[in-house]
Amino acid sequence: MPNILKRNKLVITCTLIGILLPLVMIWSDIRNSNSLLEEFTIMQWLSRLILPIQLIVYPVLSGFVITFLIQKEYMERTIINTLTAPANRNKFLLGKFIVWVIWFVFITVLFLLITYGGISLLYGNSQLQVFLPEITKTCLKAGVLNLLSMTPILAICIFQRNAFYPSLLFSCIVAGIDLAGLYWSENIRRLIPWSAVSSISILNDSSSIAYLSIFCCSLLGLVISLYSFNHQDL
Repeated sequence: MPNILKRNKLVITCTLIGILLPLVMIWSDIRNSNSLLEEFTIMQWLSRLILPIQLIVYPVLSGFVITFLIQKEYMERTIINTLTAPANRNKFLLGKFIVWVIWFVFITVLFLLITYGGISLLYGNSQLQVFLPEITKTCLKAGVLNLLSMTPILAICIFQRNAFYPSLLFSCIVAGIDLAGLYWSENIRRLIPWSAVSSISILNDSSSIAYLSIFCCSLLGLVISLYSFNHQDL
């Protein structure tokens, strides 16, 4: 990962939390493996792990990461020094965005590896090999769709400047919608990008409307971020 991730204590803390939580859940399941194996199939267990970790915890952690990356520049006034030099604002903002994306992909891959280990311990290596393609697809899809749906937080970080709470509040709202969306009607769930993520990841919804909702949310968030940053007085 880039040096900015290695040097930053908050990013390291978020990463450790993102690693420890699935490990704790899996350890707890291993202690109760007898009853768990009778109650859940592999894919049911996977959904049980994805929902609290990838769809609730990771959006909040990613909110801390991107908020720090942007807010730090405003608070320390380094953004002014950076942009008074011959620098392109789009490149500067996209650089922050790419660092955030790298962190999100990194934590998703770690989650996937931890999941492999948990399934191997609970269900055995033979079952892991049988379901390996489906497990990989499900975890990566949840991670990528979550990342795309979170893109508007970049615009919020720009609007809030030195503030800290609006973007974190947005992260919490996204996590809440991910959970609550599971209980909404199918049509509403597909139209709202954040509930569409849980609909696809947990309920195996293959509707093109759900995917389109997430894609449009991501594109709109990125466009608004670039436009607002380019027209912002620093």
